[in-house]
Amino acid sequence: MVDRYHKGRVRPYAEAAALNVIDKRVAKLVEILNCEGVIYTRGSCQGHGFPFVRVPPYVSFKTSAAIALAFDTRLQQLYASSVEKLHYCWRIKISIDDDGSLTYVLGIPDLSSGKLWYALRYCIDRDFQLIGSAAQTLLQLLNYQNSEVVSQVSQCNHT
Repeated sequence: MVDRYHKGRVRPYAEAAALNVIDKRVAKLVEILNCEGVIYTRGSCQGHGFPFVRVPPYVSFKTSAAIALAFDTRLQQLYASSVEKLHYCWRIKISIDDDGSLTYVLGIPDLSSGKLWYALRYCIDRDFQLIGSAAQTLLQLLNYQNSEVVSQVSQCNHT
C-alpha cells in the first residue's frame, strides 16, 4: 500500500513512477506525456467514483504553448469526430503554479465546473486511451516537423 504522504504531491514523473503513486487508470497516458525536453507531467488524477466519476480526472503538464495548442486542437477534433470520438469534451487550460510558472491542465471542464454532475468510469477510461494515442501521434509529428525537438522526441520510447 502507498503511504498517503507520497500521493498527491507534485514531483517529477520518474520519481512518481518509482514510488508507484500514479493512479493506475491514467498511468499510461501520464507515461506517454513525458518526453524529456518536450513535455512532462506535474500531477494527475484518474478521477474518483465508480461507476459514476464525480471527482474530475486531470493531468497537469509543462510544455510549449505551441504543443499545448496543437494537443487541444486535436482533442477538439476527436470530440467532433464520427469515427474515433471522445466521450467527453476534454480541454487543455492554462494554470499558474505556486512558483508563478505556466502549467497546462488536461481535464473535462463540464465536470470540473459542475455543469456535468458525473462521468461514466468506462467512458473516461476509453477517453484516456484515445487521448494517449493522440499524444503519441502528436509527438511523432513533432519528430518530423520541428528540427529543434527531433532528438528529444526520438529518445522518447512509448510503445
